[in-house]
Amino acid sequence: SSQRLGGVLHYHRPWSYKRRFRLPTNSAEEPNFELHTQGVHAANNTSCADCHMPVIQDGGMHVTEHWIRSPLLQLEAACMSCHDGSSERLAERSLRLQSNTLGLLALTESALTALMDAIQLAQKRAYTGAPLEAALLAHRQAQLRWDFIDADASKGFHASAEAIRMLIDAIAIAREAAEQLHQALGEHSTQ
Repeated sequence: SSQRLGGVLHYHRPWSYKRRFRLPTNSAEEPNFELHTQGVHAANNTSCADCHMPVIQDGGMHVTEHWIRSPLLQLEAACMSCHDGSSERLAERSLRLQSNTLGLLALTESALTALMDAIQLAQKRAYTGAPLEAALLAHRQAQLRWDFIDADASKGFHASAEAIRMLIDAIAIAREAAEQLHQALGEHSTQ
């Protein structure tokens, strides 16, 4: 099955948490290209091969590198034919974008964990109200956004603004659902 996130059609396969409790979820499957299409490099008609398989000199001939790998491992060949400035500054900027994404991934994981704890508490109390159903749906929505960005090998570099937007959405979805479920559980436990 598929779901559209931020204009990107995303395919996923279902799975569930088995250790803590049964909670169906989805898993992103290498959304690198989908995120690339949302970024500045795609907007400038840069293909995957331009950065991940750059032209190198081999024995006096210009050939395409046939080892697909991170451009950060070969900045001069992969980036500096298009970018001005120093390769060190470009590497710092790239790593900063990835660090920001990793920080937001961690915040999203905390928000998802809090939501899962609230869902588990509701299930333990045999609560079956509409807020639990809303929390289960919110978990799937937030978790898919987290997984989509976590599965991206670029860790936000391909489309940093889209990665940030999706993770902020995931955090908001998870926190709001957890808060609403906790309020409902407070009301439920006094009845």
